[in-house]
Amino acid sequence: MASLGVSDNPTPLVRSVDRSAEGRDLSLAARVFESIRDIRDPEHPNTLEELSVVDRSSVTVTECTPGTELAWGTVSIAFSPTVPHCSLASLIGLSIRAKLDADGILSPAPALPGSFPEGAPGGRPASPSVTGRSTLLVDTGSATANGTGGSSTGLSPPPARYYKLDVSVAPGTHATAAEITKQLNDKERCAAALENPNLQRMVAGCMPPEVVSLAGR
Repeated sequence: MASLGVSDNPTPLVRSVDRSAEGRDLSLAARVFESIRDIRDPEHPNTLEELSVVDRSSVTVTECTPGTELAWGTVSIAFSPTVPHCSLASLIGLSIRAKLDADGILSPAPALPGSFPEGAPGGRPASPSVTGRSTLLVDTGSATANGTGGSSTGLSPPPARYYKLDVSVAPGTHATAAEITKQLNDKERCAAALENPNLQRMVAGCMPPEVVSLAGR
């Protein structure tokens, strides 16, 4: 990975972002974009949104047919480096993964609607908010809220469901897009990279101010 001391694009095009007219969108795609839009570019004091590395169209959600597999669907994020020879594209991709992980957006989701009564063990909670991260963080494990480990419904909670995350370099925006995309979707490789202290510091440097540090995660 290239040193941050040499810029691949010293004069990027920066666009103004006006959020005043934005409506309230609670869709998963909107929440994912909200999570990643303020990630800082590794080379410039601008966000990925300001540099058009990501925008709302960068995030797509594909739902699975209920009951076909454990995943609810796939969240795909295609980002566009500012130049085709950007040497820090992989760092941008790692930062996107790390930010979504830090925010818990794609953490295990509750069982499919109707599997359990609302508020019951393994089902959707009666409240729309759990630990400040919405119902996507509901644990569908067997333990009940009172710690007895049983279920008053007599039903065994199903495994937690989740959304698969696919991070890619948008086709035609980088000379080695396919290679970088393959690396970013290798879970073991990404996990190992984020254990590296130097990369941890570089990724933490891309996080918005409210995310203090990723070290020790």
